[in-house]
Amino acid sequence: GVFHARVQELLETRQTFETPQGRKRTNFKRVDTDTVKEFYSYIPQATVSDDVKSGMLRMWRTQDNDPWFWFLNEAHDSALAETHRDNKERYADLFRKEMQQPIDFRRGSFARDLQLVIPVELAWSDTNWKGMEGIR
Repeated sequence: GVFHARVQELLETRQTFETPQGRKRTNFKRVDTDTVKEFYSYIPQATVSDDVKSGMLRMWRTQDNDPWFWFLNEAHDSALAETHRDNKERYADLFRKEMQQPIDFRRGSFARDLQLVIPVELAWSDTNWKGMEGIR
């Protein structure tokens, strides 16, 4: 109820919604049922998407001028990368480290004294995307 009430308050006063990472969105449309539903999902969806993108950026920056993996795709809450089989464990370790950084919820429109880590899953294939199997 607290979250939904805050969404309603921000929509009614035309305030800007801000994620913990600083992404902002202001509603300029008429407030109706569809708008409310859209904004209920904005903070959770944007937070996850920004978390993946910032984790990918941190990972990429570790490579300096000698790339040993390449990102092939980012799809909101997932990333697809390619690396040599000899770098499988190195990549998995880096992925877990950078993609599981705490999200600081003390900032943004829904500030709470909370740091949240979103767990990740890793999969690997030596052949193709369809043949992927989980990595522990």
